Amino acid sequence: MQKAAVHVKKGLARDVPIAARGFLVSFVGSTYSRKPERDYFHTLMRDGMKGELTDLARRHGLDGIVYDMTNVLNGSTGGTYTYETEWNTTYEGTLTRSRFVASLSGDVWSGTELWNALEFGAIPVVERRPSYKGCVDPTGWLRESGAPVVFVDDWSELPTALNATGLGDDTALEARRSALARWWAAAKRELGT
Repeated sequence: MQKAAVHVKKGLARDVPIAARGFLVSFVGSTYSRKPERDYFHTLMRDGMKGELTDLARRHGLDGIVYDMTNVLNGSTGGTYTYETEWNTTYEGTLTRSRFVASLSGDVWSGTELWNALEFGAIPVVERRPSYKGCVDPTGWLRESGAPVVFVDDWSELPTALNATGLGDDTALEARRSALARWWAAAKRELGT
């Protein structure tokens, strides 16, 4: 069952309600030798997690998932994303239509997906980790500030973690998304000072 297309005025994407977001989870990004966590995630997706997530999305009446990872150094996928032709959407449209966004570590503890998800009103999924490339407890500030993101200890937990959010209850997910938007607005004000 496909959700109706969402048309959003510029600047209002973060206000698109959960019920209008047809993608369960998305990740569009790159991998190469400096990003081993993304290689691990890609292996999980290739070895069955992509199908499991797609099935989970379909069971809850959603369009599916968007997963598009390129290897920018060896050109194994030509460095070209396919989500635009597969889903007829832009990167911004993908974020606007996603309920959750996987925020994978890259060169730093979090790629741009975290910040993009927050700006577009999707709920980030973040891996807890004791350290990353010299940064101690990089996700601690999210936990300590009460950010209503979804945490996983390992990316293999992603289907279970998403299912535990109450996927069948759009009202509860919308409350979480709204709380996240309020948290992010307050965090930006605090960071700005």
